[in-house]
Amino acid sequence: MIYAEGAGRQASKRCLPGTFPFPIDRRNEEQVIRPLGSLLTGTTDPNIPVRPLHASFYDFFTDKTWSKAFFVDVPSTQRNLAFASLGQLHFNICSLESSYLPNSAILDLGDRVKTIHFG
Repeated sequence: MIYAEGAGRQASKRCLPGTFPFPIDRRNEEQVIRPLGSLLTGTTDPNIPVRPLHASFYDFFTDKTWSKAFFVDVPSTQRNLAFASLGQLHFNICSLESSYLPNSAILDLGDRVKTIHFG
């Protein structure tokens, strides 16, 4: 959650495993996020962004003097997220017949984008 917040975006639990530059076990994710329900929104619904209920939660993790071992270095986090995102890309991700066609000429482009599987 802080990982995604540090990158300036809000991620739901459904999105989290694909955003880390290291493997994440869905069971461990549940063990960490669900008990934080009193501090976070989106801990039970996988489609709702996981966000802190109070700004001090984010402030705690991004201030090394407070968070110590739990410190989140936002610039480093943003860099890692960018590299993890780039690692998901591959040539012709939507299986287009031709790269010379404009998006408007691909009638089922929206459906193709919805069916892209990352990870």
